[in-house]
Amino acid sequence: MSETGSVSFFQFVYRVNPDKTIDAICAFCFLTAATAENEADLHAQESAHKCWETKARQQPEMKLQ
Repeated sequence: MSETGSVSFFQFVYRVNPDKTIDAICAFCFLTAATAENEADLHAQESAHKCWETKARQQPEMKLQ
């Protein structure tokens, strides 16, 4: 931990597949957000990921009748 006591958290965790491609898995919605052969392509695809969990938190709650 840093002096301020904050904890850093990364949105994506990574997995290397048998074919040497890399998967970026969203730590919020658990979807595979991107699959690429190199880190540059992977990060470009990550920035386009629209996490449904984040969207759900931003929308007001719906009331069922």
